[in-house]
Amino acid sequence: MCCPNIYFFNRSIAIAPYFERHGRAPRNPNDPGATINDYIFDKMTRNNWSELQLRCVDKELCKAEFVRLAPEALCAKTIDVIDCQRRLPFPEFASGATLTLVSRV
Repeated sequence: MCCPNIYFFNRSIAIAPYFERHGRAPRNPNDPGATINDYIFDKMTRNNWSELQLRCVDKELCKAEFVRLAPEALCAKTIDVIDCQRRLPFPEFASGATLTLVSRV
């Protein structure tokens, strides 16, 4: 089943994992107590990213932008991805977990 890319649907799908991870509902980004997670949740569910914002929030795009801006600097490369079979629309942000491969098995 596929839902339209509309704020209401996006928010209803992503709010439960956000609440599970952060122990609270997302705040309005203009709220004085809002965190970067609230800002990202709002931008993610509204799906109104600027090109620069996309390049800064997506891990792979961020790496590409970093290398473009500072080619002499070192940047970690992604060598493998573990498929966790999660069917969430925003697994990296919503899960709040990062897996790091220490060595190849």
